[in-house]
Amino acid sequence: MLVPNPAHNPGGDFGLSTAGQVLNLAKGAEACPYTFSTMALYKKAFFAACGLPPGNPEGVALALAPLLRAAMDRGQVTGEVYPGRWTDVGTPERLAQLNAPDVT
Repeated sequence: MLVPNPAHNPGGDFGLSTAGQVLNLAKGAEACPYTFSTMALYKKAFFAACGLPPGNPEGVALALAPLLRAAMDRGQVTGEVYPGRWTDVGTPERLAQLNAPDVT
């Protein structure tokens, strides 16, 4: 799931074709209007190429972005834009903003 670029990531992460293919574009590219929401559905085969045993029993940390970008380059990633309310709670400041009382 992709979301329109939030203020903290104006350059975006990816593009999206009219056919629903997620596009691995250069960061900040003009046609890079979306940010990865971290909501996703993966097939088990997606992780098979990473070299870890099934289920990752040792809990080895693995960067997701390189796997996603490689799969995009192979045309294996589809997506859509999430139309609902979404917030990236990636920093203590953003969490505080989210938890602040609404004064409107």
